[in-house]
Amino acid sequence: VLQEIAGRAIELCRAEWGYIFLRDGDVFRFAGGHGGTAEQFEYETEHPSPISRGTIVGRVALAGSAVQIRDVRDDAEYTWPGEQVGSFRTLLGVPVHGDAGLIGVLAMARNEVAEFSDEEIDVVSLFADQVAVAIQLARLVAEEHEAVVREAAVRDVLQQIARSALDLDEMLQVVIDRAVELCHADIGNIARRDGEVFRVAAFT
Repeated sequence: VLQEIAGRAIELCRAEWGYIFLRDGDVFRFAGGHGGTAEQFEYETEHPSPISRGTIVGRVALAGSAVQIRDVRDDAEYTWPGEQVGSFRTLLGVPVHGDAGLIGVLAMARNEVAEFSDEEIDVVSLFADQVAVAIQLARLVAEEHEAVVREAAVRDVLQQIARSALDLDEMLQVVIDRAVELCHADIGNIARRDGEVFRVAAFT
């Protein structure tokens, strides 16, 4: 979905590429986009953008509004090495706002020095709103899926307990198996107290 949104944005605004970055604590991580090169995708994926004036993403985060850099090569504050990979010149960054404030940035680029017009900035801002909607929908779908998985696991445990009412070891094994699965863990165990020590009763 993010790739489709970015693709439509660069088509309408005559940009070379459009990338979407989502906030993760004190940095913004590349989440997807359209255009550019495989090297750019790899570089952006491996190098989160800090909140500083050295990047277009950081400037948007600091300003809380759309920011444009006419020519990254003439901007003394712009220090992001990604320019050396992508060879872009003009950048536009638009904030993506969610319920918790700024959650991301939609960045657009042109390989030649050519500023984005006010109308084009408005268009990119509309696409940034669509990014926010897509992210919220994805979270709702994920939460709904997790709820369904949890309910199914609980039913499975109850059914296993009903079938194994006299076999405590088997019941405990079913419980720890489902717990590890639901929590996306690698290892899990149930320990029962035996006097002054605890002994493992079930292990996954």
